[in-house]
Amino acid sequence: MAWRRAVGWCNGLAALLMYAALANGSVALVSPLVATYPLVTVVGTTLLFGKVEGGAQLALGVALTVVGVGLLIAG
Repeated sequence: MAWRRAVGWCNGLAALLMYAALANGSVALVSPLVATYPLVTVVGTTLLFGKVEGGAQLALGVALTVVGVGLLIAG
């Protein structure tokens, strides 16, 4: 039950921070940054559990995310 509460608080805080960022910045900048949440999840999982399973598929997904965000910000 504590994990559910923690996830709920984190989700609510994330939505609040996203709307605050949209209020202060352009959608063209904020949206790609918000789309990088899988990277934050991978880093957080690594820090919390010491390892991440997924291998080559996960590495490819992370690489595509980084390239995509780079293209959106540069374009």
